[in-house]
Amino acid sequence: MLIENKNKNNGEKAQISLRQSSTFGVPTATGVDLSNVLNGAPYEQFRKEVALDIRRSRGTFFTAPLLAERTARELISRTGITSKVVDPCVGMGDLLLAYARHLPIRSKIEDTLADWGEVLHGMDVCADLALTARLRLKALALYRHGLRHNKLRILGEFPNIKVGDFFDNVETLAEYPAIFINPPFQQARTKERLSWSSGQVSMAAVFLSKLLEHVSSSTSVMAILPEVLRCGSRYTKFREHIASLGFGGNYTSHGRFDQHADVDVFSTLLSRDEFSGVWAPATRNHEQRVISDKFEVRIGTVVPHRAKNKGAWRKYICAKSVPLAAESFEPQSSIRFTGTVFDAPFIVLRRTSGPSDKRRSKPTTIFSDGPVAVENHLVVLLPKDRENGLSNCHAACRVLRNDRTQNYLNAQMRCRHLTKAVVENIPWSHND
Repeated sequence: MLIENKNKNNGEKAQISLRQSSTFGVPTATGVDLSNVLNGAPYEQFRKEVALDIRRSRGTFFTAPLLAERTARELISRTGITSKVVDPCVGMGDLLLAYARHLPIRSKIEDTLADWGEVLHGMDVCADLALTARLRLKALALYRHGLRHNKLRILGEFPNIKVGDFFDNVETLAEYPAIFINPPFQQARTKERLSWSSGQVSMAAVFLSKLLEHVSSSTSVMAILPEVLRCGSRYTKFREHIASLGFGGNYTSHGRFDQHADVDVFSTLLSRDEFSGVWAPATRNHEQRVISDKFEVRIGTVVPHRAKNKGAWRKYICAKSVPLAAESFEPQSSIRFTGTVFDAPFIVLRRTSGPSDKRRSKPTTIFSDGPVAVENHLVVLLPKDRENGLSNCHAACRVLRNDRTQNYLNAQMRCRHLTKAVVENIPWSHND
């Protein structure tokens, strides 16, 4: 296979050739230790042969065994062992391997391989990856038959795992009873016309949207996806699109994908007989007060690269100038700005915030003798009761700093930006 990537320095295409004779560390000699083929050895070889920037540009990262096993169990608990299951982004076969661990074996290895070959389907644009998946599935069958060291060579086994492009073959997926997918995560522009977005988008959203537009009404889809699709404000229309297709399903957050892919993920089992909504958050207890009961939550209005340096001079704050979690801060900088400004006192939070942060909400109260222009990387909390604005800001800062708020944000927002909606619904509770 040939992987192409734009060289950032000179714009020329950098090329890496992957030799099929050493298919990502899976040898074909007599006496192979099959446990090595089933664990992390192929990944290590793949990472040696393919540079990190190319892996990121193609979204080529593979599902960890524990995550694959958890999701396989959930899929099987819903659908049972189906006549066919397909992974349309098969990679090295991790999801199908997890599924195959639950398949029965026959008395003869040949019969087991034949049975599994009928059940397990998949495709990948990379011939080496598709071959690696077939080799690893054969290794698993041999291993489960007690043949721990054996010749590993494909002699026609798993004929339904093929080289193919998802977008060219999506219509063939319509009648599968079960689909198991971990699509590419990279951001890219797509040739697909999207009703729910434009410009650069997560390819995981493009894959899932295209898939759900074609599957049958009886299909169950188990997917592993980046958290931004579940809770990012940019993907609101994407979620509405999924719901408009008649699909629903709960979700399970799994944290960081793995040590090589710094992205938080969730899994979901989608079907048309699920009425819980598309990844709906926990319903609010309307007896519980929340931040929006006392504060108007806004996003800063200054977009630095679009500012025209016109209008009245205003005090100005940005994510770099405001100290984190300070008791108070008075702006020292000014800009000329014609847009919306905010009267102090008010609270700001940095929008950039991830679940790996010890404290995700680090509020600072802003003081000023005049209106303040605020950068769009800050969330603004304006007290509704202006007469008691300062005391309400102090009370809100205690709420925003407490452990309950951190737990709430980690449960609701696993991607790396706080949204207006998630801040509005922070429960108004104190630890003291």
